[in-house]
Amino acid sequence: MDGIGLTVNSSVWRLLLLLVHACPHLTSTCGGTWSSLRGSMTSPRYPTTYTSGSTCIYNITTPSTEQKIQMRYNKLDTGLHDVFQVENSSSQTIFRRGGKTGYGTVPPAASYLVTFIRKTRSYFHGFHATWVECGGDWTSDSGSFSSPYYPSSYYKLAHCSYTITPSSGNQILLTIEKLNLAVGHFLQVRDGMGRSLANLTGIMALYHFGPSSSFTAEFKTFCCGTSTGFHATWQAVQPEKATPPASGQTILGMSAFSAFSNMSACVPRKFTTVSSDGLGLSCTIREKMATWDCMNACMAEPSCSYFSNWRGSCALLRQDNASSQPLPSTLFNIKDFTG
Repeated sequence: MDGIGLTVNSSVWRLLLLLVHACPHLTSTCGGTWSSLRGSMTSPRYPTTYTSGSTCIYNITTPSTEQKIQMRYNKLDTGLHDVFQVENSSSQTIFRRGGKTGYGTVPPAASYLVTFIRKTRSYFHGFHATWVECGGDWTSDSGSFSSPYYPSSYYKLAHCSYTITPSSGNQILLTIEKLNLAVGHFLQVRDGMGRSLANLTGIMALYHFGPSSSFTAEFKTFCCGTSTGFHATWQAVQPEKATPPASGQTILGMSAFSAFSNMSACVPRKFTTVSSDGLGLSCTIREKMATWDCMNACMAEPSCSYFSNWRGSCALLRQDNASSQPLPSTLFNIKDFTG
């Protein structure tokens, strides 16, 4: 009987060892190093309780110095004398907590150095934190940026800042190609002089800003609601085409969008409608192309007055039978914009 008992106990121990190796959350991993725009990290043994022990160091960097990331956590469950501390790329402490707290985010940075000091001998669950691309500082003549997780939903309490300043000194155009924000959330756009050009909210159509020597876009969300966010691109323009509209900075805004929000009905390739502003328009649907190529196509066609890139299909619009009402202030003739 004793021999049988030893055999059973040995089998049980082998099973426990297999479970430890098969379940990562049962291991005692402490710290780590990553170079990525997305990822996650946990306290030792998470989601089970950790124990007191050595300090855990987590190093997170982005693949490019032009990009930034933002960290968030669902909750912190640590002892009062334990410390969860985050330093940015300038070695500044931007976050420090101990004890228990709910959902939160850490200010964006190009890199994080996270220190988790374990002193308490009581049982706490620790933390599970994730990070994702959020903001950046670019110096190229063209590129793109999006809200976190785009086209999937962004998270609450996001605060991302995007700055574009071409090292070539060229003027650039900024295009907000998609925008779908929850109530109260916003994307603010400023030019190189620091002037606010727009505070975009809700669901909006294609927006162009510029030309300008640089742009800054600030994306901010709050505690409630989420949506798919936004996608933006920028492109340098030749100096002779860098003349802004006579008034305002936007070529195409929501007022224009209402004129062709049902453009999928353009069959067979030609369609006429009247917007709520009384502007008669006709359009020709072209093949799918990038927004910048769509704009160039409109510039190359003498009869094209406005354009849209609705659902990936380039639509070239011209004014037919315009009413006596003036054009909306947010709608500009493409020729006026390009000079």
